[in-house]
Amino acid sequence: MADFAGTWSNENQNTGMITRISIDQQFDKALVHAWGKCRPNNCDWGIARTQASEASNGQLQVEWQYGLSVRKATLTLVERGRLLVRTTVHFSPSAGRSDYDTVDNLVRTLEEASEIHGK
Repeated sequence: MADFAGTWSNENQNTGMITRISIDQQFDKALVHAWGKCRPNNCDWGIARTQASEASNGQLQVEWQYGLSVRKATLTLVERGRLLVRTTVHFSPSAGRSDYDTVDNLVRTLEEASEIHGK
């Protein structure tokens, strides 16, 4: 779980999806707080909770209810300091929108990286 903990930012500044994720552990739960691209300010998706023990296989699976959609994401550590996030967005019928999938590459923020590497 320690490798997941911290703040992550999307490599793509022009993303239309996840801009930032903050991951923390509280007792036996992993707390994954996400923000998505909105204008003029990013949208707070809220905090998704899952079992921290899931992190032992290098992945966390979380789900956010946001507006008329459910966003299911798999967060995978691809190497130290890099996080791959695959998200499926499913809309309710009343939303009138098609479901879609995205893949985002996030990097640990500079402040977090400095603390980890002792810089």
